[in-house]
Parts: sequence; C-alpha cells; structure tokens
Amino acid sequence: MFSHTERDNLSDTFKKVEEYPWSINEVTVPVTMPATEFIKLAIIHGTSINLSKFFGCSSATVARRASEFTEIDNSNKDLKNKILDVFNIRFCTHCGNTISKEESVNNFCRCEACRKEKNNKWGRENKEWRKEYEKQYYKENKEKINDRHRNYYVENKDKVLKRQKKHYEENKQSILARKNIQRVNRLKRMPKWADKYEIGLIYADCPEGFHVDHIIPLQGEKVSGLHVPENLQYLPAKENLKKSNFFDLEKFNS
Repeated sequence: MFSHTERDNLSDTFKKVEEYPWSINEVTVPVTMPATEFIKLAIIHGTSINLSKFFGCSSATVARRASEFTEIDNSNKDLKNKILDVFNIRFCTHCGNTISKEESVNNFCRCEACRKEKNNKWGRENKEWRKEYEKQYYKENKEKINDRHRNYYVENKDKVLKRQKKHYEENKQSILARKNIQRVNRLKRMPKWADKYEIGLIYADCPEGFHVDHIIPLQGEKVSGLHVPENLQYLPAKENLKKSNFFDLEKFNS
C-alpha cells in the first residue's frame, strides 16, 4: 500500500514516463506490453528481482529488457535515477558503459577498466613520489611486512608456487638472462678468501618463497658489497625484488 504522498509522487513519475519519447514502443517479458507500462510496473515493484517474480520469469530476462531503457537524457534526471535504481544500473562517468550499482563508490561511477587506467595513469605521473613513499613505508614497517608475506605464503603456498611457475614459463628467456648476469657479477664480487662451501649451504637451505639477498648490494649506487656469507640474508621473494639495489648507508653507519 502507498501513502497519499507516495501516490502523488508516483502520479508525477508516471506522467513523466508517458511524456518521454521512448525509442521502443513494446516490451516482451514474457508477455508483450507497451514500454511505458513495463516501466511503470518496474517503478511500482521497486527492484528487478520483484519485477521478475511478478512476471514469472528470470531476473536475467528483466535485466536484458532493462538495458533498453538507459537512454534517458539528463533533462529527466529524476526519472533516469529512478529507473537506474530499480534495475540496479549506473553509467561509468568516464567511458559511458553501463555498470552495476555495486561498482559505484560514493556515487562516483567508474567501471573496473577505467578505475585501473586511472590508477595506472596516476602511478605513471607520480612515479618518483610513489617510489619514495613505498621506500619510507617499508623502512618503518619492515617487520610487519615480512610477517604478512610469510603468513600469506604459508596460507597460499600452492597458489604462490603456481603463479611463480606461470611467470617463469612466460618469461623464461629474460629470467635466465638476468640470472646469468647476476652470476657473472657475483663472481666479480667474490674474493679468493670467500668460503664457497658456506655460500653454497646458504643457497641450498633457502626457505621456499624466500630469496638469498645481499645485505650490501653487489652493484650499489654508493657502495658495493662482496659475495661472502657475512653479506647474505634471507628475504621474502617479493621483498627482495622490491629492495633491488637499495641500501641505507646512513642507517648502516649509525
């Protein structure tokens, strides 16, 4: 049952529905009826699920018909929002494609592809700032990050190994080339007195999901370390890749 106010509002909305120049005249869901009657019923029932129950058809059928009524221009904004709410539809404000209401955040609508593109664009335009921010964040939260990576690896071991295997298969040549360069660089930085047996043990005992990292990088910007046991440590794989050749000389000397 509708209150007097709700009935008055419905009357105003129905009048707008009848006056709007729809591009289609009839709808089949599954019975054939005038397009204006279909929209009125949709507004009365409130959601596409309730409407599908009324017609005795699937919600997918109603959704397909709903896509034919997203043409309303902004001069009829109230009617447009009413229909979009009923059918749980929004428009991406960037590309104009229809998206579900759940994809909109605080009524700011972007489809997933446009959100990713926006974030990637921001990342490209603020590369240096982001790099410094992530470096500082890592320094301040190193233990917490390492613990999170370890826990994730333990809980998702099969998924991590599968992803690593796929990455290796798709990038095998570049990975092998990079490892060869690293091997040559290690040999250049390995003094004659280095304990090669102990180095071999460190690599052999490296836990799954971790890399053997050089505490002082072999090819650092300000200082370069040696390929010796005292300069080796275990780091989570992602952590080591992120660290790259970074070394905090001031912190090391303090």
